[in-house]
Amino acid sequence: KHRIDGVSDCAGTKWCGAGNIANNYDDLGSQRGTDMCCRTHDHSSDNIAPFQSEHGVTNFQIFTMTNCRDDCELYNCLLNVSNATSDAVGEIYFNILGSNCFAYGYPQKCVQYNVIYIPLLTNLCKEYAPDTSGTQEWRTYSPVSYSGD
Repeated sequence: KHRIDGVSDCAGTKWCGAGNIANNYDDLGSQRGTDMCCRTHDHSSDNIAPFQSEHGVTNFQIFTMTNCRDDCELYNCLLNVSNATSDAVGEIYFNILGSNCFAYGYPQKCVQYNVIYIPLLTNLCKEYAPDTSGTQEWRTYSPVSYSGD
C-alpha cells in the first residue's frame, strides 16, 4: 500500500495522509490517538469523491470532501489528543489543504476577518456565522481554522 496525491504520511501514523498504509482496521501507528482520529474520519460514510456530486453538491477538489459533521469530529478528536502529531495533522488538513466540507444549512456570512490575508495561503474570513435570512439547502462550507497548541 502507498500514499497518493503527493501528500505524505504523518510520522507515526498509518491512517493520516492521502490513503492509508494500514494492513487492517486495527493496525495503528505509534501515534495511536492521532491515528484513531484519522481512521474514524477515513471511514465516514457521507462523503463526495473528487469531481463527483451528492446531495446536489459537486466536489471540485482533488481529494474527498466529507460531511461537516465528520470534519468537526476530526477537529475535536485531534484537539483532544493534543500532541505535536495531532496538531500537525490538524494544521495540514484544516489550515493548509483547506478542504471544504458539506452540510445542510444556511449560507454563511463572515463575522470576523483575518488580520493577515495572503491569497491562496490564508482565508480572508476567520469566523463565519449562519445567515438565517437565506434558504437552507445542501452546500459547501469553508474549513475552520485549526489552532492546536
